[in-house]
Amino acid sequence: MNSRPRSGTDSKRATESSGELAAAHGHASERSIERPSGVRATAEGRPKQVAELVDALAGEDPVVRLRAADALEKVVRTHSAALGPHVAELLGPIADTKQAEVRWHIAQLIPRLVALGGSARRARRVLEDYLTDPSVIVRTEAMTSLVALANDRPAMRARVRELVAEAASMGHAAERARARRLARAVERWTPKPGRRDDD
Repeated sequence: MNSRPRSGTDSKRATESSGELAAAHGHASERSIERPSGVRATAEGRPKQVAELVDALAGEDPVVRLRAADALEKVVRTHSAALGPHVAELLGPIADTKQAEVRWHIAQLIPRLVALGGSARRARRVLEDYLTDPSVIVRTEAMTSLVALANDRPAMRARVRELVAEAASMGHAAERARARRLARAVERWTPKPGRRDDD
């Protein structure tokens, strides 16, 4: 689900936070544009703002959800630990969104969420569901993250290898191109002890 009970104050605060951190990247926004470096600096110094961005992802406004997802993905490139307190929510109801623009950012975040303690089993289910999305971007980002998870989880590799091969032969042109690049990483997989996919 994309929504949950929220007070007017909570909704306004989440919207303002998404504007402050996400306006730098300007999706459908009339707010002034900030420097991209300001997004990361704000998130690093004010973790409460990150919490409010996560809250915005569960809100009713699709533009706010989009901008919040975009900002979070950029924040975690250098400050992934900022999402530590929010792993369960991001891998839970937020990941179940049907909004493609949010899904592809969540797909990008998933390997980091698992590294922060999220369930790899749940992550795999989410990503495999995303592979059926109408959006080519969602599907390519999901496939990329599945390979990233399987790099450390040999139990996932047979299935992921099949998915990459299928995309390379049957997918959209962008999927085929991404799958060919991912296939080079898949070819380097060799049997060795590793973590289970449900660790």
